[in-house]
Amino acid sequence: MTDRDMVVHGIASRGDCTQTAVSQVMTRGLLTIHDDAVISEALRSMLSHGLHRLAVVDRQQRLVGMLSLDDAIRAMGGEWTLLAGILGRDNVTDSRQHAPSDLIL
Repeated sequence: MTDRDMVVHGIASRGDCTQTAVSQVMTRGLLTIHDDAVISEALRSMLSHGLHRLAVVDRQQRLVGMLSLDDAIRAMGGEWTLLAGILGRDNVTDSRQHAPSDLIL
């Protein structure tokens, strides 16, 4: 059951969440992804199914965790930070190589 399930199916339609069973508001079915899948695969699955979370299972189909869109973005952010560092370093090197000869760096 997600926070969206609670709002859309629970509170909005039933009003009293203290009396509503989880089974009445949960999303049926479960889309999973294996724990050794890559992030881009998870994002494609989320996009194609309109989801923000995937259940993560091991090869024995045991639940080992949940992957949220925020988790994927944070992981990708780390990669982008590394890339920005590399590109920033390359730009500094390039500017020194192309500096006019009368400038002292």
